[in-house]
Amino acid sequence: MSSWKKLLKEETERSVKNLKLSDEVRNAPVSVREKQETIPTKTGILTRIAAGVSSFFGKLFQKRAVAAALACAVCLCVAVPSVFAIINASKGEPCAVVLEINPGVLFLTDKKGNVTGVKSLNSDADVILADKNVIDELEGKPLAKSAEIFIDYALRLGFFDYESDENAIKFTAEKDLPFIEESVTAAENYFCEKGVYSAVIKDITSSETLSEKAGVTAAGNKLGSSASNLSVLYGARDVSDLKKAYDDNVVVGLYDLVKNKLPNIVEAAKLLVCMQIKNLEIKALTFKDYWSIKDEDSGLIVSALKKDMEELIAEYSARTGGKNEIVSSTGLSNAIYAYSELFGKVTEDTVIEDYITNIKEYFSSLTTGDFRNVDKMIVALLERTDVDTMGFESLTRVPETIKEYEKDLRKILSELYVLREKAGRENYSASREQISAESYAEYKNRILADYGSFDNYWASIKK
Repeated sequence: MSSWKKLLKEETERSVKNLKLSDEVRNAPVSVREKQETIPTKTGILTRIAAGVSSFFGKLFQKRAVAAALACAVCLCVAVPSVFAIINASKGEPCAVVLEINPGVLFLTDKKGNVTGVKSLNSDADVILADKNVIDELEGKPLAKSAEIFIDYALRLGFFDYESDENAIKFTAEKDLPFIEESVTAAENYFCEKGVYSAVIKDITSSETLSEKAGVTAAGNKLGSSASNLSVLYGARDVSDLKKAYDDNVVVGLYDLVKNKLPNIVEAAKLLVCMQIKNLEIKALTFKDYWSIKDEDSGLIVSALKKDMEELIAEYSARTGGKNEIVSSTGLSNAIYAYSELFGKVTEDTVIEDYITNIKEYFSSLTTGDFRNVDKMIVALLERTDVDTMGFESLTRVPETIKEYEKDLRKILSELYVLREKAGRENYSASREQISAESYAEYKNRILADYGSFDNYWASIKK
């Protein structure tokens, strides 16, 4: 106790010595100053003592505060990793949920139902997931929201029949977790808002069945862990044989593109054949081609032929965004050459309707196997029918590396996306009356009455 008093006394004396006088006190007469200094009041003493005590304990508190802060820092260093470990542990092993529309997709989620990964299950899904921005849009959200986004892409790209009520999608999982049911409800609400009738089916199945749907082998019954290492794109999964991967995915994709472009190919052929015949008619009358006399004054018959020719050239150019304007007789010959390689040459005796019929019949019977033998010639047709397909000659040769293959795969998938989105834009944007909850319930009841179960309905429409 005596040591404490001694410290208090020394601290008080130091505090008194270090006190700063106010200007009023310093400027006061000496007598007054002396009186104030020699006759301290009881209040002044107490104030000085209090200041000394405060300063002493303030320093003591600062030392203890520093020690406490260091202790807290040590605790944080130990605790923060533990907190993150708890957070990570709460996620646990990823759950796997298959969504079939078609296209088919595998969602990997944490235990709370937040999407941690997305994997394509077929080439149709590849068309949607080829854009990495779509992956970013799907990941990190609750399964119900991610599934709704994916369904919307499928609707946008024409994978649903708007005019039919025979549509269905299926969620398949190993456990009936709450977020699975939430996803089913969200999907039903989405279809009702869009005015599209589609059944939403939930299937809780075994790990083996789910693995089979996902196309992977579940190691130790942990499908999510096995699937997390898969490539996002189905077409980029098995590339041990690049030739086979190229044939199965790039060539097939290019074949699908050509089949979908058939209206453009036929229309371009019709315009080119008409130009060729019209040019032959002009030659028969003038002994010159159209481009040699287009700026000359001509008689009524030749002028009428020239006017027809101008209109054909303008329409053909418009179909290709102005990139394929026919500006000479040689240009016309080169443009029609791709067609003549496959469908014969055009002469004055050519019947346009018969020529076009031959093109339609050729493509209607064209298989992917046949396509591989003539893909270079058909790509030449694409180059003359649509500006968006320029440069596809690079897709008619087998790539030498996996990197080149994946680049080609993404190119063809991107073109297929553009094609499908363009074709489905009008239907997707059309205004439809929303489906009420009562009408949707009646729709589901009719399915059960007609098929006995949603599984039977699914099997019927997915034959």
